[in-house]
Amino acid sequence: MPSGVKGNHDAFWRIVLWSTVLLGVGVAYFDANPILVDAEEELAPGSVLALDAVSDVLLIVDYGSMISNPERFEDVDFSLAWLNTLQQEVGPVAIADAEKVAQLDLSVYRLVVVTRSAASQDAWLPKLKGYVDRGGTLVLEMPQGSVRESFSADGLGERRSPQQITYMAGLLEDLQLALQQITPPTEIVGSSGPLDGAETLMTIDGVPVIYRKQLGAGWVISVDFDYGRLLTALQQGIPHEGFRVRSVRGDDQVESIDLAYADALIESSVPLADVLERFLIYGVIDGSSPIIGFWPFFDGMDGALVMTHDERSMGDASIWMAAHEKPFKASSTYFVRVPATMTEDGLGALTNLGIDIGMEWNRGSENDGAYEGFGLFGVEPVQRAMSLSEQLAGLDDTAANLPSVISVRHRDFLWSRQWEEPFAAMTAAGFRADSSYAAPRGRLAYAFGTGLPFMPLSREGLAFPMLEFPVSLVADGSLTERDELSRALSDSQVRDHQLLSVAFSPAEFADAPSIQWYLNWRDSYRMAAEKNHWITSVRNFYRFSRGRHNSEIRANRSETVLSGRSVTLLRVETLALESGMSLCVPRRIGTRTFSEARRGLQRVQGDKTPADKLISRDIMVMGYERVLLPLTKGFNSIDIIFE
Repeated sequence: MPSGVKGNHDAFWRIVLWSTVLLGVGVAYFDANPILVDAEEELAPGSVLALDAVSDVLLIVDYGSMISNPERFEDVDFSLAWLNTLQQEVGPVAIADAEKVAQLDLSVYRLVVVTRSAASQDAWLPKLKGYVDRGGTLVLEMPQGSVRESFSADGLGERRSPQQITYMAGLLEDLQLALQQITPPTEIVGSSGPLDGAETLMTIDGVPVIYRKQLGAGWVISVDFDYGRLLTALQQGIPHEGFRVRSVRGDDQVESIDLAYADALIESSVPLADVLERFLIYGVIDGSSPIIGFWPFFDGMDGALVMTHDERSMGDASIWMAAHEKPFKASSTYFVRVPATMTEDGLGALTNLGIDIGMEWNRGSENDGAYEGFGLFGVEPVQRAMSLSEQLAGLDDTAANLPSVISVRHRDFLWSRQWEEPFAAMTAAGFRADSSYAAPRGRLAYAFGTGLPFMPLSREGLAFPMLEFPVSLVADGSLTERDELSRALSDSQVRDHQLLSVAFSPAEFADAPSIQWYLNWRDSYRMAAEKNHWITSVRNFYRFSRGRHNSEIRANRSETVLSGRSVTLLRVETLALESGMSLCVPRRIGTRTFSEARRGLQRVQGDKTPADKLISRDIMVMGYERVLLPLTKGFNSIDIIFE
């Protein structure tokens, strides 16, 4: 072979050899350090809600006026946020789209709320005037046009972003001071002067923003600020430009706490969103239309403790916590990792102990992600993160004979860089409850203004049909943890009436055994029981809440004479879909005080009363006096007497 040809031949094989070596090294390297590809999540849009509930309360929303693909949080119409408030304090609420209002008979409702989206419908004016004249209570959020001219102050002042809540009539001073610590992220409407004959109930920057006036036999309540935006900001958090979320720590991982609106909220021991809601319901509306609703907790209890555990790849060994809970007759939720480290037998054992199984959403990290590998002959240089739906399918395969999974939590309480994207993915996957919003680790706080579950909204202001359960305590075994939980349970029992969701991971104790951590966890059950709190799981509370929202209430108020006494009579008919439901009614109506309540189809007639007297219980809800009445599952007919 000529020397030139031989040299070319040798060079060729050297190239082949070194290329093979480099390829092998590259394959080995990428097999050990694969290229990671993000998951392609299926996303569901927010939904238009129209509820034909049997209720005394009607919420009117104009979906046609909402902006598609708004560029800023401030551009979104959050009118549907009113539903969170009304369902929380009443239960069943009817929702009508603006285009259906012309066909509605408003006389069947004692309370009609016209949200910002619909409060400029001049064509409704005769209908609204007739409703108020006949005794109805009308709430208008930022009304415009002839609706404003007929019912509210002139609105000639400039619209602007305010600085501080300055006055809330009758609200406990410490609660009012707590709300004054935040700059309200809303818009207010000013007027050239107060409305003649109206009572001012709330001011922001000294400007009247909630006031009410009696017209005919009814009342009109004007809300001259964007209530929906303020409530959504407190509960769901505010994104940055483009609805993106940034880490406040400056690192690459976004956590749910990065959504919290303000520093004053992040470590707040006061549920500020609930303060606002209950002031509006009991401090404002109840004064003109008595609020009659279903109590949010089972068996008339003062609150609830939802115990949750993150399995953290402990597998079947994590069951030790569930076994220890059995003597307390407690139910909890285990968030299980995917790919599953628990066996089907282990999951079955949890179910037999009455445990709710949720899924821990692994969004993927370089060291510990849920990935599907791609390659040949066992070599997988490329790995794609599993989507939420794929992870759920994997868990369903492992737990094929167990109840369907309805709840989810982000691993380590992480979040997306897109404000609403996780809710869209959860909805698409069929989840009905999330528990990813969390207070700072080791500190009990209402970082999102509430412990009660709320319905998240999309960037168009539409509903994701699920409930967010904010976590008030992510336990780390600190010395102050037990005291903070004891204090929060005490506040909940006597004033706040909250759901306290707490997270204790079985791996926390296994990795670094701490007697303080163990005592904090064990004592949480005892303290909750002593403070009359329902110890339950995400699934059980979700089911009770949905049953409460889908139940029925109708009430009729009249003035009558009973045994020679002038009394106010509330005749209430309910359909309670869950066992353990209670009716929550005012302690006072005008100058008259609750006297008694009786049950039965043969109700108060003249001077005669049936014998089935209900055992009532007086409670205080953030300073507002209320009365609880037990209900039986199914139909209830009750007469409530005030004298």
